[in-house]
Amino acid sequence: MQTQDSSISATKTQDTPTYGDVVAIYSPCNRTYDPHDNIIINASSNTLGGGNVICTATYTIDNGPAHTLRTESIQMYSWDPFFHHYLQGVGKLPKLPAGQHKLTVYMKSEIQYATTKELFLEGETTVYFSIGDTKPPNITLCEIDGEVFNQNSVPLNFTINEAASWLGYSLDNSTQITITANTTLTIPVGNHTLTVYANDTYGNMGQSEMAHFTVLINPTESPTYDVALVAYAILVIAGASAVFVVFKRKQNRNH
Repeated sequence: MQTQDSSISATKTQDTPTYGDVVAIYSPCNRTYDPHDNIIINASSNTLGGGNVICTATYTIDNGPAHTLRTESIQMYSWDPFFHHYLQGVGKLPKLPAGQHKLTVYMKSEIQYATTKELFLEGETTVYFSIGDTKPPNITLCEIDGEVFNQNSVPLNFTINEAASWLGYSLDNSTQITITANTTLTIPVGNHTLTVYANDTYGNMGQSEMAHFTVLINPTESPTYDVALVAYAILVIAGASAVFVVFKRKQNRNH
């Protein structure tokens, strides 16, 4: 069985019969593992030859240095002078950081005759897998908390410590609104709160500290008034003044 998304290369000698030259990795598989998992390496190959079989197996992680795997050679069946061996390499991966990783397992079988040793099987397989992330992204708001803006356009700038599959913000604890990057918001006059949210590529949701800020009318701008409302106010004031004058005249006549 060959692991999905792995590549196999095998080198054969011309003088030695070779029938089982496939190196297979059964674990890890091409999937995402929990960071708390203990990941076991399990790889094998089948060989056919004569004499004693000497098997070595190593692995590299992310193109790093080679590490030795424990090997077992099991004689499945035999007929003189040949026999079938099932070669297995087993080990345990160290703790790895979150992200994608590359594991390559190399196995070699040599036939030990009475006075000579010949290369019988040599091959490797590479598999790609990922370690998941359980930490939420860290989001920091920039230049907004405690600020007073004299305009309705408020810059929403923030930083995030990892890639995000979704971004959004909430103004005054309202429904979250999706954004794709830093942006500018149009916000009404008043006191407000703002929180930015992000979902990383592993499904962890994070949020920033809540920012508090104020939007005021620009003091250099003259206030605008509704013309009809101003006219109505003038009429009311004029009417009240006329009533007051008539009332005062009546008072003077009575005296």
